[in-house]
Amino acid sequence: NKTVHECISDLEDFAAYKNIEISVHEEENPEIEMDATLANILVSNLIKNAIFHNIQNGRIIISITKTTLTIGNTGKARALDPHKVFSRFYKEATAQSSTGLGLAVVKAICKLYRFDISYHYSDIHCFEVQFKDR
Repeated sequence: NKTVHECISDLEDFAAYKNIEISVHEEENPEIEMDATLANILVSNLIKNAIFHNIQNGRIIISITKTTLTIGNTGKARALDPHKVFSRFYKEATAQSSTGLGLAVVKAICKLYRFDISYHYSDIHCFEVQFKDR
């Protein structure tokens, strides 16, 4: 939870520029054993992605439970390709400023810690990290 709030604070100017409302729902305060730098990269990449691929006056909804971190955002009203979204260099044709590496890095960190990462779309784009006992 602390890492999520720190990342939001670090990125608040970017969210404010697009007038994006960020809400955090904290059901639990899970303690995940992992390298602090990698935890920060994981969370910040997901939040950056939610900000930069959001719409003007959009929303980001972050939910934290004992076993999951879910970050949802308003964005283009169509799903991304779930088979490619975590691939290196994958980006939408209109995302010229993106390197296409952020979600691939998230996937690699999840793989290292045996977390599951998934994407789905239903009115909002949702990325969910499911923590597992190590």
